[in-house]
Amino acid sequence: MIRINLLPPEYLQERRLKKELVMIYTAASLAFLMLATLYFVGRSELTVHRHRAAAVAADVASHQPHLSRIQEYEQVNQAMLELLSDKEIVRTSLPQHPADTLGQLQKLTPRQLRLQTLELKDGTATATGSSSSYQALTAWMQALDQSPRFADVQLRSVGASSTRDSVQGSADARILTFNISWRTLEGDADDI
Repeated sequence: MIRINLLPPEYLQERRLKKELVMIYTAASLAFLMLATLYFVGRSELTVHRHRAAAVAADVASHQPHLSRIQEYEQVNQAMLELLSDKEIVRTSLPQHPADTLGQLQKLTPRQLRLQTLELKDGTATATGSSSSYQALTAWMQALDQSPRFADVQLRSVGASSTRDSVQGSADARILTFNISWRTLEGDADDI
């Protein structure tokens, strides 16, 4: 069987163009629907993320008091490390404002002194350590006594020992060991 097309070529071309236009409109409609869907999904996800961000911001704001307390503890730890020069604290019961008390103690302690132990209990502090000179120990005791944060500074014991200087090999270096106590006074941060 032989097919014969009796339709004029203009009509066939118009039909072909119509089919192509229908396909183009269908593709454009599908693309528009996909873009609209993506837009609305993205917008809803953005709204969800904004709500989550607001919740996180509120959560961070609620933890701000804890953050300042953590920073205070970090200051206390730093002051203790510098004061005790990697030695152990025997017992510690810190006063109400430990960062202020230890910060003041750190400011007053000369570099010639090394604290081995520090005990703060019921408003009384006891420290043991070593010093390279009597002058440094005396100056430290006077500085503690003159501070508005400390009172009743007492030297409980002092001893001297000689050690061989490892650099020169024959010279003896004199090291003082001490035990000292004082009362810690509560005060405003402006007293420091």
